[in-house]
Amino acid sequence: MNQENFLIAIVPIMLKLQDWQQDPLTTDMSELSTHTVTICFLYKESTFLKSITERVLLNETTIVLLVIVILVIFWSLLMATYISKKGSLMIFKPMRTLNMKMRDILADGMKQDLHQEEESSMELTNMYEVFKQLIRTKKFENNDFMDKEDALAVIDLAEACNMFTEEEPPNSKAAGICYNNIGNIQYKTGKYDQAAENFKLGVEAAKNCLEAIKSEKTSSMTDQYDKANIKVKKKRLEKEIMEQLQEEEDWIYFNKVEAHRTYLLAMSVYKHYKYSQSTSDNLNDEILGDNQTTNKWFNVDQLFIQVIEKYNRKEL
Repeated sequence: MNQENFLIAIVPIMLKLQDWQQDPLTTDMSELSTHTVTICFLYKESTFLKSITERVLLNETTIVLLVIVILVIFWSLLMATYISKKGSLMIFKPMRTLNMKMRDILADGMKQDLHQEEESSMELTNMYEVFKQLIRTKKFENNDFMDKEDALAVIDLAEACNMFTEEEPPNSKAAGICYNNIGNIQYKTGKYDQAAENFKLGVEAAKNCLEAIKSEKTSSMTDQYDKANIKVKKKRLEKEIMEQLQEEEDWIYFNKVEAHRTYLLAMSVYKHYKYSQSTSDNLNDEILGDNQTTNKWFNVDQLFIQVIEKYNRKEL
């Protein structure tokens, strides 16, 4: 039979026993009888050591888990630091650069242009575009093109015009002013055919503004009648709309603008026909409209008749 070692644990216990007839409150402890009991625990050595080993293994597993958790936390902090640094390089640094550029442009009176030298996020690129449009608009408001040579002024005005026409909805008022200023420069330099084209575009822009004002007034009055549950005939509604429009400042203003630009258009066409040294003095069909004929001077007369009719409107 295999020999096996045992571990023995002896625990002595001392007991003081009291007689059941004695009063527990008055009995002196020295009068109690004393008894000693010994308890003995017997363990196999293999069983005892196995339990200790299991506890040690459990602690090692816990330590490994703690190490793994610490490594994960450290890696997360490292990645967060890396991402924040990259974010700083991709966002905050370009933002600071944009801020410094805008400060320099403002200090120079909005005369410089804004350029984006390096690629960045889509949001920052869109922000650059917004600031570029803002600078162009400010230059346009300040009439900076008047301080430049004619060719450069036309380029600036054309860029501003493209910006205004590409807006949603298009800014017909600002675009019309650009067309008109381009036409004035070209008229001054004797490019009457080009001036006529831009004055024509200016006239169309003024008409667009008038249409927008009329559309807004029509929508407003229609809503008023609908809320009041009143049915109005179309002709009566149009008459009331026109009566109210004739008293509005914007309606009067754009009618004057349309009439004046039509006059500039007629003068450009007249001077083109009179002073043009080209073998072919035909103009773009869109400039003269649907009523043009082969007689160029008749076409000029028709344009001046339109000018008189526009200036004789009730609004003016």
